[in-house]
Amino acid sequence: MSVKVRGEITYDDQYGHVCKCTEAVEYDEDGYPSHASYLPTVKCDRSSATESGSYVYYCERCGATGWSGL
Repeated sequence: MSVKVRGEITYDDQYGHVCKCTEAVEYDEDGYPSHASYLPTVKCDRSSATESGSYVYYCERCGATGWSGL
C-alpha cells in the first residue's frame, strides 16, 4: 500500500513558492549538494486574498497549502 506524504510550501529564492514534495537536490562535479530544484506544482488561489494582501498557495500534486509571506 502506498501512502501519499503531504509536502510543505516554502519560498525559494530561485523558484519562488514551491512544495518540498517535488524537491530534487542537484550535485556538483565533486559530489557535493548544490541548489535544489522543484517542479512547478504550486499555484496561487487569488480568491483567498485577505485585507493585508496575503494569498493561499497550494500544491496541485500533494495538496499542501501555505500563505504568502512565509
